[in-house]
Amino acid sequence: SRVAGTPRCSSRRKEFWQQSVEDLAKNLKERGQHLVVEAVEDPTDFFATLCDCISISAVFAHQEFCDEELQTEAAVRRVLQGRGATLE
Repeated sequence: SRVAGTPRCSSRRKEFWQQSVEDLAKNLKERGQHLVVEAVEDPTDFFATLCDCISISAVFAHQEFCDEELQTEAAVRRVLQGRGATLE
């Protein structure tokens, strides 16, 4: 948690997610797609910069359910809307 300064998941779960994302990236690459994965301190800064670099109309993500993540999601949504994009 960024708020509490504690790990969000166990090392085993982290390894599972890492392998899953690597597999997804490989499968997308085989289909001519490119998956961008970034570990960032502030997602709003990342999306603001990304929108300034390339034309983005929508960002697709799963819906969060915990308070800290919902706050981050709302902040990202505001940044995207300010640049003419939506968070789906």
